[in-house]
Order: sequence, then C-alpha cells, then structure tokens
Amino acid sequence: MMKTLLKLCGIGFLMGVFIGNLITVFTSLPDGGGLFTKRLLDLSGSEAMAALIQTISTGLLGAVSMGGVCFHEIENKHFGLLASAVSHLSLILVFYFPIAFLLGWIASLPEAMIMLAIMVASYFIIWFIMFLRYRAAVKELNRIKESSPDNSGNEQD
Repeated sequence: MMKTLLKLCGIGFLMGVFIGNLITVFTSLPDGGGLFTKRLLDLSGSEAMAALIQTISTGLLGAVSMGGVCFHEIENKHFGLLASAVSHLSLILVFYFPIAFLLGWIASLPEAMIMLAIMVASYFIIWFIMFLRYRAAVKELNRIKESSPDNSGNEQD
C-alpha cells in the first residue's frame, strides 16, 4: 500500500505542476497573461521565486489529490463509498483553498464559494456514478451466484 501511495503521489506531483501551470495561465489572462498571476509575482518579488512557489504548491496539490485516492482503496464496512469520497474531498479542500489564494487563482470569498460549490457538486456526481456502478456490479454478481449450478443453498465442506 505504501509503494502504491508513493507512486500515486509522484505521478500526482507531476500532473499537479502541469495542470497548475495551465490553470495559472488561464487565471492570469485578465492581468495580461503569463506564467504567473499578478498576485503571486507581487507576493514573491521575483519570477524565480514565483516559479518555485508555484511548482512546489501545485505539485503538492497534485500529490495530495492523487495520493488521496487511497481513501477509495480502504475496504472496511465502516468506511464505505460515501466516507471515502467525503474524506478525499475534505483532504483536497484543505490543501486547495490556501494554495489557490496564494497563487492568485481565487481572489475573493465569492469566487471561493463558487469554486467550493463546483467541487462539491462534482464530487456528488462522481459519487453517484460510482454508487450506480457498484450497485450494478453487485446485482450482476448476485445474479451469477444465484444462477450457478452448484448453488443449492446448502454449503458443503
């Protein structure tokens, strides 16, 4: 499990840097475009420091997002699909909002509330799709079990 977690975090770090740079380019368009938002440049004082802050921050966000997928691998009747989805979303939110404010992706509370609503709605849709898929898989497995020729209702040793 630890090896998988480290692998996911490493892949997530790289994806986070890539996606984070794309997000920054799009969010900096109102400021005239560029690789950094005006807020990050003002805060960091130089492009080199802005690049370092942005790379580490977006990589961390990606690592947390991908590493958090391990919540979905926990197989425990007390930690079901809903709990794993809520745990993963909570983990991402704890890291996303400070990083988004730091990097200038979000500049105000209304923007943060809109982003929160989008993220929660997205997670609900993902959870609902996963729920439907798992339910269909369980029904199919039960159907196969009931129709198997050796299923007489009595267990044999």
